[in-house]
Amino acid sequence: MDWHAGTGGWLCYVLDNEWRDHIAAVEQNEGNKAAMIYAVQYCIRNLRWLLYRHFMASVIGISEWPKDWPQWSHAEAGRREYEQSKRTGGYREAA
Repeated sequence: MDWHAGTGGWLCYVLDNEWRDHIAAVEQNEGNKAAMIYAVQYCIRNLRWLLYRHFMASVIGISEWPKDWPQWSHAEAGRREYEQSKRTGGYREAA
């Protein structure tokens, strides 16, 4: 879990709430087609970022996720962090 990869081969590259908010905003402002294109780009960007971090860690021999690499926590803790950041105006994109 520390590397945002779980058993069964899944990768944690975006929080459900964050995905919903971003895609819905584009859909509302620019329509379905723009939202579909944005969703694809968003997914690819986040996966590329995560896989790059995995690659760099293997190259330089890091075994723990560095604290200066942005991330949300997993599951409910991450959702709380995300929602709190929206309420306080401190939203940061994690991936």
